Amino acid sequence: MDNRAAGETAANPLGEWLGGGPAHILVTISSSRFRGEEEREIGTCETHACM
Repeated sequence: MDNRAAGETAANPLGEWLGGGPAHILVTISSSRFRGEEEREIGTCETHACM
């Protein structure tokens, strides 16, 4: 699975729900040992600016 692409895919509805304007998005991961979650976070943040 391409986890980075999965993060980008998950970020698209966020952008629609937020109306395309500036917003703060909190991304959490359950374990730093699971590389897939970190890659999903990166994909999400590449699509929307994360803090």
